[in-house]
Amino acid sequence: MIRKLSPALRIALGFIGVIVFGGLLLKLPFAIEDGVSLKWIDAFFTSTSAACVTGLSTVDIGSVFSLFGEIVILVLMQIGGMGVMILTSYFFLSLGRAMSIKQRMLIQESFAGDYDVSWRILVRTVINYVVVIELCGAIALTVLFLPNFTIAEAIYNGIFHSVSAFCNGGISLFSDSFIRFRDNPGINLVLVFLIVSGGIGFFVMWEIRQWLELRKKRYRLSLHSKVVLVTTLIMIVGGTLAIWILESGNPAFGSTTLASFWPSLFQSVTSRTAGFNTVNFSALGNDTIMLIMFFMFIGASPGSCGGGIKTTTFAVIFMLFWSRIRGGSHSNMFKRTLSPDLIGRSLGVAVAAAFVLLLGNVFLMVTDFSGGHYERGRFVEFLFESISALGTVGLSLGVTPLLNNGGKIIIMVLMYFGRVGIMAMLLQAVSSQRRHTIEYAEEGLMIG
Repeated sequence: MIRKLSPALRIALGFIGVIVFGGLLLKLPFAIEDGVSLKWIDAFFTSTSAACVTGLSTVDIGSVFSLFGEIVILVLMQIGGMGVMILTSYFFLSLGRAMSIKQRMLIQESFAGDYDVSWRILVRTVINYVVVIELCGAIALTVLFLPNFTIAEAIYNGIFHSVSAFCNGGISLFSDSFIRFRDNPGINLVLVFLIVSGGIGFFVMWEIRQWLELRKKRYRLSLHSKVVLVTTLIMIVGGTLAIWILESGNPAFGSTTLASFWPSLFQSVTSRTAGFNTVNFSALGNDTIMLIMFFMFIGASPGSCGGGIKTTTFAVIFMLFWSRIRGGSHSNMFKRTLSPDLIGRSLGVAVAAAFVLLLGNVFLMVTDFSGGHYERGRFVEFLFESISALGTVGLSLGVTPLLNNGGKIIIMVLMYFGRVGIMAMLLQAVSSQRRHTIEYAEEGLMIG
């Protein structure tokens, strides 16, 4: 029965299994601190947030869960960041067992798209990159944490937050996230490096390594890697400058213009998928909140640990818009023409995400009875929370802990769709390309 399931459905069911199992583990008595109670809905909410590498939480992770519970959350983030299939594939390789053609196609389409890369090389590369980068991040954070914690606490916090940052999980053991380290350049840079590394995609990291090793042979990066790297750089630099200007004079960002650079850089990077924060978001202006919501909707890059509609999707749609206003009939990037199918898939992902976001936000407001049915309520806060959940970001304006059970379920669904739904939809679209479809006569339609 399972063998007959499509690759997209296998991913969807695999994540549901991980979430349910994680929720059951987090509800165990020894997963919770003594004297602390945890509702079933909050256990499954935390499991969903960790497995979908989001970071939204209805409870204080550091004070509610025991060491065992925190380790369960850590494992869930690692599984969610790397993906169920990539871990399963690694175990198959380790045992020397063969994989089915469907499984190989699933790995190929999830992490390398249409590019011809051996699935064995891809799996080993992903595992190696994860281990090396997270280990280096853990060591660096441990050293930087030493002035504030004991050696054992520094090591544990370094490991936990290195995994959380690289997997773009956004879950912190500190009640204030990283606000206490707002002015620490070392911790800011290490976290930014981990977040960006986990957000550009494993295929891009593999290509960067190939380019560094084969520069003398004039190895050229693929169009995908070029678009990801350029778009990511533009968003980081542009976001940093925009936040720096918009929040100039805000005491939450520092007392001087130079001091406000670090929180501006950190919020620019983390707002796309990570979920950590070094400033209190309730102190941000509406213009900055709007910019961050835009970044959260875009998210990270394909084949990465992050969510959102992805940087490549945004780049394709922007180039389509740019081409049309200039009167062009084709959309080009780096001297390559984008296929109509690629443009169609990009528009489909963006429209689907916007539609799910609209429904989720409406349902979230309907379930809120705190402000009275005839009052405006907290529209901006709910919209921010919905985008954060769908983009698997984890940033919050403080609404998540106040949600009732209905609101928590809606946020869980949005987190799940943001991590699994968009990816599954893309895989289904790719696999359906091989099927023949009926074409009818064309006819015009008035637009605009």
